[in-house]
Amino acid sequence: MKIYNKLVRDKIPQKIKASGKEFQIRLISKEEHAVTLEKKLHEEVADFIKTKNIDDLADIMEVVFGIAKNMGYSEEELLNKRLEKREEKGGYEDRVVLEKVWINKSKKEQAEASEESLEIIEGFIEVTEEAVKTIEESIEVAVESIRDEK
Repeated sequence: MKIYNKLVRDKIPQKIKASGKEFQIRLISKEEHAVTLEKKLHEEVADFIKTKNIDDLADIMEVVFGIAKNMGYSEEELLNKRLEKREEKGGYEDRVVLEKVWINKSKKEQAEASEESLEIIEGFIEVTEEAVKTIEESIEVAVESIRDEK
């Protein structure tokens, strides 16, 4: 006897029965179905990574359609969303890998940003100097108080 405890395609029980074997199944809730579909997706992706074959790609698609249906979307809605995103952002045919993004500031913008940073630092220094003066004054008062007690 082999124990599986995993989600299988709908026709697998009939195929097992037709082969003359006995089996045990259970039907699961929509919530558990969502969890088992995610596990199945990981399983199918792992299979594809090992085999790199079209059968495993088809299995991944079937699980993705199952996830969509469990979420309340039809295959058509999912495929339409795919096309919408493809139109907006493109696909993956061009083999583009994004490495870095930065803001190309003009010299003037860089100078303004530096001035703003300098003003912030100067303000911090001013506040720090005031805090140091306050602390020094507090120490002097404390020292005087100690001297007076003696």
